[in-house]
Amino acid sequence: MFIFWDLRKAYDKVPRPAMWAVLARFGCPSDFVTLVRDLHDGMVGRVCHQSSLSGPFSINGDLKQGCVLATTCFSLYTAAMLNEIPPDTPTIDLQFRMDGGVFNLARLSAKRKTTKTLQREMQ
Repeated sequence: MFIFWDLRKAYDKVPRPAMWAVLARFGCPSDFVTLVRDLHDGMVGRVCHQSSLSGPFSINGDLKQGCVLATTCFSLYTAAMLNEIPPDTPTIDLQFRMDGGVFNLARLSAKRKTTKTLQREMQ
């Protein structure tokens, strides 16, 4: 089984109520969760096209693009999702070397200096 996750639009796929629950689950104080929530609630956007500015429209879902907290929130949300993977889920077998020659794939067949690992989550 292979899973491909397109991260280009990943912030647009994080539901806000789930994000607040994840922050609370990881032990963030309720005042902090309220602060982050207040930064996201009531957001409006406008579009500028050829020096013409549209009227304001509400932005009701997902993480705030460009917010310095967005990457941390997304990382916490992803970690919470990965913690929900059942233990019997197949893992990924990885074999790698860290001593140079990244593009010389023949080096991976060596018995020495090669590390094998089962990977469930990428860090």
